[in-house]
Amino acid sequence: FSLNSSREQLTVHWAGRKSPVVVCLARDRAQPSGSEVYVSGDYGSSFEEKQAALMRLTSGQPSTIHTFYISPVLNSHMVFVDVVHKHLFTSTDLGQSFRGQAVGFVPDVVAMHPTNAEVILAMAREDPDKKLWLSEDFGVSWTEIQRGVKTFFWGDPQVDPANSLFVGREHPDGSLAVLSTTCYFRDSRPRLLLTDVEDFEVKGKFRLLGSRNGTLQLWVSYQRGDFRRALFPNRLDHMDYFIAEASEDQLFACVMHGNFSHLYISDQRGLKFSLSLENVLYLKTDEARRGRVFGGREEALLDLHRVQGVRGVYIATRVKSRPTDLEGQVSVISFDNGGSWQPLVPPSVHHDGTPVHCDPGQGCSLHLSQKFGLLYGGTRSPTIFSKESAVGLILASGVIGTSLKGHPSLFVSNDGGLTWHEARYGNHLYSFADFGGVIVAAEFYVFGGETDRIFYSLDMGEKWSTLQLLEGEKIRVYGLLTEPGEKTTVFNLFGSKTARHEWLLVKIDMRNVFRYVCSADDYKTWSPHGPSSSCLLGRREEFQVRVPHSLCYNGRDYVRPVSLVNCPCERSDFE
Repeated sequence: FSLNSSREQLTVHWAGRKSPVVVCLARDRAQPSGSEVYVSGDYGSSFEEKQAALMRLTSGQPSTIHTFYISPVLNSHMVFVDVVHKHLFTSTDLGQSFRGQAVGFVPDVVAMHPTNAEVILAMAREDPDKKLWLSEDFGVSWTEIQRGVKTFFWGDPQVDPANSLFVGREHPDGSLAVLSTTCYFRDSRPRLLLTDVEDFEVKGKFRLLGSRNGTLQLWVSYQRGDFRRALFPNRLDHMDYFIAEASEDQLFACVMHGNFSHLYISDQRGLKFSLSLENVLYLKTDEARRGRVFGGREEALLDLHRVQGVRGVYIATRVKSRPTDLEGQVSVISFDNGGSWQPLVPPSVHHDGTPVHCDPGQGCSLHLSQKFGLLYGGTRSPTIFSKESAVGLILASGVIGTSLKGHPSLFVSNDGGLTWHEARYGNHLYSFADFGGVIVAAEFYVFGGETDRIFYSLDMGEKWSTLQLLEGEKIRVYGLLTEPGEKTTVFNLFGSKTARHEWLLVKIDMRNVFRYVCSADDYKTWSPHGPSSSCLLGRREEFQVRVPHSLCYNGRDYVRPVSLVNCPCERSDFE
């Protein structure tokens, strides 16, 4: 389907939760400039442009949509932001109709309530008064609830009372006072948690403060208890913190020590840290360096991937020399929640069956591209892809050698990263659907490489078939998506024409490539484990997975059985 749009950027969002709605925003990088909003109600078979007719300013002039947000409570509730004209456009019916509202401030920071779809917080990033605004009627009316706000976080519904809000309010000297409220500051005396701190962040059960007493210090509150200073195992200067993970009742903290960064893992309360990995790849933008202690998701880059669906498995990038040089970057994997790391074992044969010559004694192993490779690397390779819906299945772009420098191939693991095989040569986009039952790959257009086909595999990347995209026409492929949850067999590929830039979206339904519907005989039991133990972190989880060579259809109503068995503790299970 041609969107008839030649804008520079395209954002594609699946509504998910069994909805066939797909939303696209086409815009240019520069502001102000035009934009278009397209909505599909049939998984991307067709789209209707909504902005020109339904999203006009109160004056009747065209709007310019910068971005949009979806409520985590109701996927029907969407907020589209026009920062140029200080307008919001809201929809409560999955983009079928819209209500416009002038807001009187630049709404370039928006946070939807975690449990109440009607409530929104917003502020203007460049507002000198740093006002925080609240709407309780889904954007119709707005009330100023605080000034001098540098940062704010909704509370965690699993830990905090309803409507909990944490605010870091800036003093004239740049330090923060951290306040909390459960009534949007309508009470005259909100709770003051701490004052004279550098920065503040909320991560699930943990609240974190950065303070400076000669050197930067990390203070942690676990389960909303008192703040206590975190202890680190060395005397290195702390320049910056990035909290990468707050799961398994532990914190993964990346600490910048001048020109290098180390990764640390905490005890259960987040107070005592142990060194996990030295010289991890971590970069901060110049903008983020000004006034922020905790690197934000959009302000910092840490090459650390948690393998979803498998406890305790992480893949990280280490730096041997300059962090911006692919030749100085190597990949390592941990099967014990960051307790120990090791190189990734390369496959023994290439995609074409020829042997792989890779001597571990010479530093040769498998290296996988992560965020740096996509954003800054010379190859612009996609990141590692894993999902809870397909436990144990990992897709990644990588290189066999002594570093990440080289020509990438698509690698697949079906055992949580323990072993790998080279599935295809070249730089590909990839995804899977039907709980991992079908993998789709397409040639990624970066510096060249138009294509008229995709490749698919029903046996976890062992064998591949070809599917023609557009008869007699090649396109430049920029993205490949499937519905959140990976339960359907529908993929959306987006790219542009080759003669001139014009956005195309291609809906691909792979349902007919399956030979039959799976039965009990098509499944087996699989347990994630490390290289030297049948257990993982003191527990053996047994998952039902499809036998790779059973080319059958799981179906969107498939529920994966899981059983847990405790194992005898080993030395590595203790902190």
